[in-house]
Amino acid sequence: MRSRFLVAGGLLILIALARGRAFSSPRIGWRCLAVLGLLNYGLYLGLTSIALEQVSGGLGTVLASINPLMLAAIAPFVLLERVSRLRLAGMLAPL
Repeated sequence: MRSRFLVAGGLLILIALARGRAFSSPRIGWRCLAVLGLLNYGLYLGLTSIALEQVSGGLGTVLASINPLMLAAIAPFVLLERVSRLRLAGMLAPL
């Protein structure tokens, strides 16, 4: 699974370089991107693939589909974000 992300990331870097839009952020920017990539792909997707071995495909699909709603529900408490009416409507629209 990780090989396709490496290939896709490498292609995106080549396209950015060809267009003259290289990532010229300071070293701390690369460090943050590396940590976020590790957390997103290593932890999230890695643990998801392990978990999907234990549950049915249907339950895995439901959990993956409601993940954005679960994150939006805890964001006000964890990130101290205010939930506007528009944001609330956006969270309820798919239901």
